[in-house]
Amino acid sequence: MRQAADLLRSPLAAVYAFILVTNVSITAFFALAPTFRAEFALSKVETSILFTATGVVTLLLALPMGMLADRIGTHRVTVGAAVVLVVASVTHAVAGDLWTLFAGRLLFGVGIVAMFTAGVARLAQSVPSERRARAIAGVMPAAGVGALVGPYLAGGLTDAVSIALAYAVLAGLGAAVAIWVARAPPASGDTGIEPPSLAAVRMAARAPVVAAAAVLMALGVVVDIVSGLLAPLQLAENGLSAGEIGAVLSVGWILYVATALIVTRHAERTVSLAAGVVAGLLIAAAMVPLAASTGTVAQAGGLLARSVGLGLAFTVAFPLGALGAVAAGTGIGAANGLLMLSVGLTSSVAPIGSAGLASVAGDRAVYVLIAGLALCASVLMILVRIRVSHRPRSISLE
Repeated sequence: MRQAADLLRSPLAAVYAFILVTNVSITAFFALAPTFRAEFALSKVETSILFTATGVVTLLLALPMGMLADRIGTHRVTVGAAVVLVVASVTHAVAGDLWTLFAGRLLFGVGIVAMFTAGVARLAQSVPSERRARAIAGVMPAAGVGALVGPYLAGGLTDAVSIALAYAVLAGLGAAVAIWVARAPPASGDTGIEPPSLAAVRMAARAPVVAAAAVLMALGVVVDIVSGLLAPLQLAENGLSAGEIGAVLSVGWILYVATALIVTRHAERTVSLAAGVVAGLLIAAAMVPLAASTGTVAQAGGLLARSVGLGLAFTVAFPLGALGAVAAGTGIGAANGLLMLSVGLTSSVAPIGSAGLASVAGDRAVYVLIAGLALCASVLMILVRIRVSHRPRSISLE
């Protein structure tokens, strides 16, 4: 009983649960978007607007949300994010037209930005400095598990009853997590900093390790979106069914989660610029079969191989950025805001840009370009590693 009570009061467990449930909702919408489109008779453009909404919110609010977390404290912003996500799920459940659903997507975007800025910063504040890298790295295994569960949970409930029930269940899960997050005590000293300042953002942006982490995050987003869009389309052209393509993607998520868990377990050694170099090389290597052949084996193999590189890149990026911010003497919220800004920028540009390039030069050109970007990212990590004379994880928040 005492262990259960300690778990309920643990900020780490509360934030991880929050991240898991949020990623259930994120991937649930990918599975349910066709149902919304059919029910509301949406065009392709209208459907794409629903996906774009969260990216635009991320782009607009990433830096302000990070500053807000540093200003008023990560606990308050994290609790607010949990409440907003519950309201967003309820809005999805009751939506009867495009614009109500669009409002729900905007609210969902606000909650996501707050979670990945304040929530991650709260993890860093909740543990001693020597455990900080592992605590933040744990974000991605939790997110990966949520991504695995989301489509099956939401799709099953929708098929069995209705899409409203699916989102009602998600709202209930979110409400439980919101209460958990609110009851978990804030970290000592989580009262915000003075001033909330653009100066803190500028300091974070000038920190070479934070910039490297933002590049790593942006690279991961580009690879995830572009290969996750083009390769399944090619597999469909090769004759694979939706279920078979889904099976390939599910195995990829399993590899992603396994990689993230390994990285997290050994975070004191793996959270480093050297890991960023390896992530870039792994991603570049994964693009080779995708560019070399349109065959089913090559395309499926490339999708699976990219999962390992993505698991490493995404798991390392947040703790690396946070520790780089500490080394620069600025707030972790500001650094997380910069990382989320990179996510917003790349998620807004990558789908349109890759589709345009693919239509003009073919998928192979897109994969070659991504491989080149990944190699450039690895070179950047090496240059930053040369510039800094010690690992940023040795710096304490204290």
